[in-house]
Amino acid sequence: MDKEGVSTVVAIALTMVITASGVCVIWGFFSVVVDYDSFDVNTDVSLDVVSSGEYTAWDPANLLSMVRIERGSDDSDLIGLDLIYYFEKHSVKHYVLDVPIINVMKTYYVNLSGYPDALVSIGVAPVFVGEVIGSVIGRLDVGDIPEVDILALIDSGEISGDLFDLLNDGVILGACSEEESIERGTCLDGVDNDCDLYVDCDDSGCYGHYSCCSNVVQDGDEDGVDCGGSCVSGVESGSCTGGVDDDNDCLVDCADSDCFDDVACVVGCSGTPHTCSVFTKKNDCDDHGEGCLWSKSWKVCQGTHNPCSTYVDDPTCVSHVCVWG
Repeated sequence: MDKEGVSTVVAIALTMVITASGVCVIWGFFSVVVDYDSFDVNTDVSLDVVSSGEYTAWDPANLLSMVRIERGSDDSDLIGLDLIYYFEKHSVKHYVLDVPIINVMKTYYVNLSGYPDALVSIGVAPVFVGEVIGSVIGRLDVGDIPEVDILALIDSGEISGDLFDLLNDGVILGACSEEESIERGTCLDGVDNDCDLYVDCDDSGCYGHYSCCSNVVQDGDEDGVDCGGSCVSGVESGSCTGGVDDDNDCLVDCADSDCFDDVACVVGCSGTPHTCSVFTKKNDCDDHGEGCLWSKSWKVCQGTHNPCSTYVDDPTCVSHVCVWG
């Protein structure tokens, strides 16, 4: 290859290197811009710890805490909360990922049994995108927090003990929201979703839910195990002999009024009605007057009995020489 050819190849190679370098510089510039923008976090948040209504409560005997957090109107980049518990000599935090949406309150449940020191106050610190932690706000002194026997509420079933989590390093707490008008999900999540102190199948919002009508427990407004109340649906189906309460009304097969006319459940009087002549005495003829008439002239009972199907009980049927069954 002559010198001119070599020069051409070198020139092309240098052009490619310069172009590639330019692309890297441009890409690096955009990368810096994107990373910079990701930390442009809006920390203007509105949060408070609410003490009214005993939704924020403290059980000093059993070291159980319920904390209601209210969020106002803001457009911050809030992604989590640190619930801060201040004791006499130290403080601890509980991280919550399930945050209230704008203008909504949520209640969180915490078991502080591992921290027997006297509680002084409770506060909340916002956590934003990029793990930016804000200042503690909405701090509430223990004297302003209603004392409630929370354990008694758990024992009575008004609150599920499963809601209370130990202080954690990031475990998400179960929480309720006034945004929810009824229990949600499968009605078996162990959470008081709508903040009415009733959980899952004990909440009227779950009455009749398929999960509650098949959990082998009599709960809600049921009259029996998984039957009655809001669980009733449809009618008894099939041959009415399957041994199954198809419509969940606590009545099975022929005991259910839906089956009264089913061929498998029809019980009655059958047979061929006999003639009245079998009665040789006037009193017997008169006692069986359905179709029978005593002839004074002939001294015989005349006529034919009504069809056996007209007799609706066993004794009457049998007395007319018919078959009950």
